[in-house]
Amino acid sequence: MPEQTVTEQDLELIHVLQVAPQISWTDAGKVLNAHPTTLASRWEQLHRAGLAWITSSLNVSRAGLLLAFLEITCELSQRDEFIQAVCLIPEVQTVEIAARNKDLELTVITSSLTELSQRVLPQITSIPGVLRVDTSIATKIHRAGHDWRLDSLSRQQLAALGELRAVDPQPSGQIPPSYLPTLRVLSRNGRASSAEISRSTGIHKATVRRQINRMKASGALASRCEVAGPRLGYPVNCIWYANLPAERHGEAAAALSTLRNLRLCMSTTGPTNLLFSLWLRSTSEILPQEVRITDLVPGIQLAERSVVMSTAKRLGWLLNPDGTSKGVLVTYYP
Repeated sequence: MPEQTVTEQDLELIHVLQVAPQISWTDAGKVLNAHPTTLASRWEQLHRAGLAWITSSLNVSRAGLLLAFLEITCELSQRDEFIQAVCLIPEVQTVEIAARNKDLELTVITSSLTELSQRVLPQITSIPGVLRVDTSIATKIHRAGHDWRLDSLSRQQLAALGELRAVDPQPSGQIPPSYLPTLRVLSRNGRASSAEISRSTGIHKATVRRQINRMKASGALASRCEVAGPRLGYPVNCIWYANLPAERHGEAAAALSTLRNLRLCMSTTGPTNLLFSLWLRSTSEILPQEVRITDLVPGIQLAERSVVMSTAKRLGWLLNPDGTSKGVLVTYYP
C-alpha cells in the first residue's frame, strides 16, 4: 500500500491544529478558506495514516510532576528486546535510539523522586541487557514540544488564529483523582468533545466541561498536535548537552526560542546543565545551527550532541520506524 502524500493543504491544517488543537472545523475553515467537512475528512486521513494526532497530557511544570532524562547503555544484541519492554512502562514517555556513546535516551515522568528511584528505575534496570543508567533531573522546562510549529501559515492566517490563544494560566497543583477519567479520554483523543467524554466515562457532560475548563485555566492540561517528523520533512532530531551559568538560563532559553525548529529546552542536573533539541531537515544543518547557537548565546559550552536515529515512543505513543503513530498509547497518570 503506497504511503499517503502530505500536501501543502495538509501542512496548513496541521499548523492550525498546533496553534489551536480544539478549534472547530467551522472556525478552521474560515482561517483556511476551506469547507469544514473537507477539513474533517482530511484530518481523518492524516490521523488514520499515523501522520498526525492530537493528544492531551498533564503539563509537568504546572501539575507538580517530576521529569527525568535517562541515558541507557545496553547490550547491542539485546537492544531491540529492551526497547520493546521499556516502551511498555507507562512512566517512560519517550524512547529515542541515539547515535552517541549512550544507546538510548529516555524521558520519564513520575510524581516524585521517591517514585522514580524506588519503583520506576528498578523496572528499567531489571530488563535484560541494561549495562548502565545515568539520570538527570529537569529543574526547569523552558520549551516543550507543544510550542513547536510548522512554518505553513501566512501572517494573516496566524493573526486570524491569534484570538484563540488562551490567557496565560496560573500555576496549580495536582489535579483531583476525579478528573483522571476525563484526562484519559483526552490523552487518546485531544479533540474529544464533552459529550463524547461523557458517554465514555459516565460523567455528566456539564461536569466534564467544568473539569476541562479548570485544567485549561490552571495550565495543568497541555494539548498538542503531534506529527511524524520524518514524513513531514524533518527526519533529523539533534539533541545538544551544554553548560552555562545558571543565572543565564532564562536569557539563553529566550534566545534559543528564536530558532524556529526548537523542540525542547530545559535546565537539568548532571554533567551538563542545559539540554535542548532541534528538528532539522538534514544532518548538514547541524554545524550551521551550532554556529548560530554560539552567536545567539555567547559563552555557551556545547559539551556534546546526539543525533536521534529513530524514536520508538513519544509522549506515550508507540511509533513506527518512520515516525508514524501505531495508534497505541502507553502513558502515565498520577
